[in-house]
Amino acid sequence: MSGSKGFSLIELLTALAIVSILAFFILPSVLEYKVKAKVANITDLLTTCASELAIEYADNSSVVSKVCRFPNTTDTCLLKLVPETGKVILKTEKCSLHIDNTIIECTVEKERIYCKNK
Repeated sequence: MSGSKGFSLIELLTALAIVSILAFFILPSVLEYKVKAKVANITDLLTTCASELAIEYADNSSVVSKVCRFPNTTDTCLLKLVPETGKVILKTEKCSLHIDNTIIECTVEKERIYCKNK
């Protein structure tokens, strides 16, 4: 193709096919990491809220519960401190948060806060 300028239709379709195949494999991975980041963020915020409750209880023994609020949602989790043991638990068995079409469910097991994508 001497003297020809630009790309042929076959070359453009080949490049488009390659980009589409790469996007097909990469996009789900990126979306999965985005959800994992949300879960990690909620776990950290809930752990911080539990620490704040323990500090508030140490300063004022009448404070035994705390409402934890999270960004990008109106959902909350209610934490409760058990004075006899000093452990922080969820007031309900599980705490569910709806963030950007993702449901994150948190529980407290063996003094640790666990959150996962539901």
